[in-house]
Amino acid sequence: TPAEQTEIVDFLMSTYVIYDRMRSAGLDGSVQAVNSVDGSGQSVDTEQLVGRDVSDTGWFRAVSGGELGAGETYYADAERNPLVDAVYGDDRLTLPFSAPIFDRSGDMVGVWFNAASFDRIVGDILRGTEASFASIGRETATAHLIRAAGVLLFDPDPSAVLSFNLADSGLGAAQDARDADRGMTGSRIESNSRSGVEQINGWAVTDGALGFDGYSWTVMIRESTSDVFSASADLRSNVLVLGLVTALIVAIAAFLLARSVSRPIKDVTDRADQIASGDLDVEPLTLNRTDEIGQLADSFNSMTGMLATGGAQAQSIADGNVSSNVLDRQIPGELGDAFGTMVGSLKSMVEQLKGSSQQLAGAAEELTAVSTSMGTSAE
Repeated sequence: TPAEQTEIVDFLMSTYVIYDRMRSAGLDGSVQAVNSVDGSGQSVDTEQLVGRDVSDTGWFRAVSGGELGAGETYYADAERNPLVDAVYGDDRLTLPFSAPIFDRSGDMVGVWFNAASFDRIVGDILRGTEASFASIGRETATAHLIRAAGVLLFDPDPSAVLSFNLADSGLGAAQDARDADRGMTGSRIESNSRSGVEQINGWAVTDGALGFDGYSWTVMIRESTSDVFSASADLRSNVLVLGLVTALIVAIAAFLLARSVSRPIKDVTDRADQIASGDLDVEPLTLNRTDEIGQLADSFNSMTGMLATGGAQAQSIADGNVSSNVLDRQIPGELGDAFGTMVGSLKSMVEQLKGSSQQLAGAAEELTAVSTSMGTSAE
């Protein structure tokens, strides 16, 4: 009954809150039931719509004429509906869709019509998008919704809705979107024909969702290039500062690393020059490290120690002291072998010289005795 239908309509209006109008009509086109509350549950005067003839409307003809397949719904693009405006007293966009009503035997007995609120669905999404931009300091970013042909459905200027065609006005981004396939995106830098401000216009053509083909609308975000490039400039400055700090850290680390390598090598070079000049009294390198530089220092100390021992042995020999304890120190390698052989030979020669000296001393004593005897005889 109409009363039962009204009860169902009011329940759905209060439950889903996104609708501006629900009604049912008989197959003769007369309105049988209309919601008596709005989306917030507040009462609205809709009695004037009961009994009104809607048989000449596109949605009624499409549904009652059997144009829909099983399970299909009639829908149209956003529009201003006179029956909705008559109740609320304003020009609001709605998203209409309709479906047939069947009785228990499966026969069509009427047509159901819904007018969803464009503002509470699409408007809330786009305003939320603008608010998210504003929250990060992008105050000039604006959101727009455009029909497939380029006509505005959502714009900061309410007077432009359904009355201004961005594509026909020469906006390249709107023309690109008009000629694009579903799901495509793009952008352009161009001037706003109304304000003259240079903007970056990014757009995306909707691709439907959840089995619904959608309206082929285009969502466009427009923002002044000065704001966009300002953000880029800030990012570039941050990157440059980060790069300079990183370069400074690397330079300091490189300096310290180079110094840790060059200073020990300089010490080795100075001591090598000292040895090359004939001075074997070289101070040992004292490096408390186990890397290659530390190994180099240990090897150099071993070499200078060996040279110092060889020099001391050579000096002892030069002084004629072949019995010094210095000569007992072992020098490794071929040089040590050569020094050992030389010292052994010198010691043997010294022993031989000692024997010869003793023989010469005995002969001298005998010659002295003979000379004494000869002197006596001469006297």
